[in-house]
Amino acid sequence: MEFHKILLTGATGTVGQHVLFELLKSVVNIEGSLISLLVRPKGGLTSEMRIRNILTSQNVPDYIKSIPVEYMMAKIEFLELDLDTMKLNDLEFLKREDNICVIHCAASVSLDSTEETENTLRLTNYIASVKLLRACSSFVAKYVFVSTAFSCGRREGFVDEDYLSHEQTDFRNNYEMYKYKVEKDVESFCTENKIPFQIHRPSVVCGRLIDPPLFYTPKMNVFYGFTKFFHMIAETTYGTQSLRIKAAPSTSMSNVIPVDYVAKAIVRAINMDDIVQMNLVSSIAVPLSISLSKMIEINGFRNYQIVDEIPEDMNMLEAIYYNQLGDVGSPYLHDVSYEFDARTVRRVLQDIEEPDIIAQIDEILEVVKAD
Repeated sequence: MEFHKILLTGATGTVGQHVLFELLKSVVNIEGSLISLLVRPKGGLTSEMRIRNILTSQNVPDYIKSIPVEYMMAKIEFLELDLDTMKLNDLEFLKREDNICVIHCAASVSLDSTEETENTLRLTNYIASVKLLRACSSFVAKYVFVSTAFSCGRREGFVDEDYLSHEQTDFRNNYEMYKYKVEKDVESFCTENKIPFQIHRPSVVCGRLIDPPLFYTPKMNVFYGFTKFFHMIAETTYGTQSLRIKAAPSTSMSNVIPVDYVAKAIVRAINMDDIVQMNLVSSIAVPLSISLSKMIEINGFRNYQIVDEIPEDMNMLEAIYYNQLGDVGSPYLHDVSYEFDARTVRRVLQDIEEPDIIAQIDEILEVVKAD
């Protein structure tokens, strides 16, 4: 089924921006096509101003720069709604006969275990997602939820794409847990209401590796944030102190995937009726024995050692590290060995060579220095 009318959430986020770029490329010359964006005003800017700023940025893919901005803006309908506060009838003006595909990308990416973060994730990632799903039920022709590859929780060995058949209870953090809960709700609600659905699960998302300008990412979170910590520490007085990092480089892996690769797969897959669950992952993960040293040493910090347990007698640098990053990073840095099933995404993108993350890891991380 071909979709030319799309309702997209999260268009200002890392993945959502690039999904928007791919959608615009595919529908800009199709008569009657329309992309509806749920974007809230922010920082004194209307939703239209926020998207226009994104589309006119020098960092957009070159193929977007070649399309006149007014052509793109004419294909966009702005719905100034906040998912956290929207009501079930806010979208009732949309009609089933319009054959609308909903792509839900919006989410908070917070991995710490504080009570405040848990409340945010419960409201923003879970309750708001369930509300959106129910609000779309009267008109949606296909519902697409962008989850995370890590909603599988703690798993060892080969991780296939059928997460929905696993009753998972062991998660590294609330972010993973709530993503999994939404997946299960999407499955049960859509099955009960006979709504076709897809669940797409990106792993760790890095900057672009297909569409120039390469390596760009709009947000420095997850492993970029880890790298940036050491980039900043190396330039302070703390940079002379030693740091003991809990990690297991012999078993842990980092599955990293470029954001343009993710977006292309999502936009292609929505028109493929045989796909229900898809891991948006690399076929070959980066061993932590390679990536960890590069993330730490990017700006010259060398005074560290890898340990099996969080030290009890912390110096000041260690206290800062474990306060800011340890709670978030340790479950991933000290993990068992596993491998994600990447067969579906390779089928969807079989005409695109899979980016070699290991070969380009230095360039991927270098953007931290320029930020």
